[in-house]
Amino acid sequence: MAMVGLALAPLPALASDARIPCSCRYAGTKFTVGTVTCLHTPKGARLARCDMVLNNTSWTFLKDGCPISRRATDENFEMPEAGDASPDHG
Repeated sequence: MAMVGLALAPLPALASDARIPCSCRYAGTKFTVGTVTCLHTPKGARLARCDMVLNNTSWTFLKDGCPISRRATDENFEMPEAGDASPDHG
């Protein structure tokens, strides 16, 4: 009975500690792992983060809806009168 020995040598691709840059995709755009963005889904707009799940990138939904910024309107923004900005000489 002959014993066969098998020498295991580390493969260069597996021995390297360099990481492959992973990304999630949405609407033709790449997002790095950890990026948070608003995704428009069949359930409406949802805030999501690009994560790694079982060695694959995946979107993790954080909450329904997304933050919205609004432009100031005449109702909630008052411009100072021209006379208010001049120095008081009196």
